Amino acid sequence: AASSTFSQAKTTNYTEYIYTYYFGKAYTTSIITVSVYQFSLASSFYFAGVTTIYAAGSVKFTVEIEGWDFIKSQNTLRLFITSQVAGNFTSTLSASEVDSNGNLRAYKITVGPYSLYGQIVPKVQVDGVLTSQPIQYVPSHISVGNSTQTGDGSVIINIPHFLDKVVIDPNYAVLIDPKDNPEIPYIP
Repeated sequence: AASSTFSQAKTTNYTEYIYTYYFGKAYTTSIITVSVYQFSLASSFYFAGVTTIYAAGSVKFTVEIEGWDFIKSQNTLRLFITSQVAGNFTSTLSASEVDSNGNLRAYKITVGPYSLYGQIVPKVQVDGVLTSQPIQYVPSHISVGNSTQTGDGSVIINIPHFLDKVVIDPNYAVLIDPKDNPEIPYIP
């Protein structure tokens, strides 16, 4: 059986929205927690040996997965991140920087007249140990097994087998480009 909860925590610098999903099987329960941070003031976060400063108005998220019941130790998971926008806007997710190994390093999401930018640090914390993981960009519709992921593009993070917990904090922060907003003065 599956269930979910939602909670909210507010600090001086940001509001954290916490979505938790529980998936139960006969003897185990897997827990997926997605924390979305909306910054009202500049803040810094430390992950994977890097301190990142998030400007006021930016958004970031962290994903934690616990107790996943892998069938074999060779199995892995894939996290798909797909852009979708509600309302009368269209959105486009595109790769703006790919390294020599084909890993996505930066992206751009266009929503109507606005552009949102972010970068991705290709590391995950597996059972308390940092490990490099490839991050890929796949344009448009893709099929995986019996399901189809739709959207303008998907970011895919491969997650290796883990025993206890994996933390994915891909520095997938989003900043609105002030050049796209006539209400924010742009100074190059």
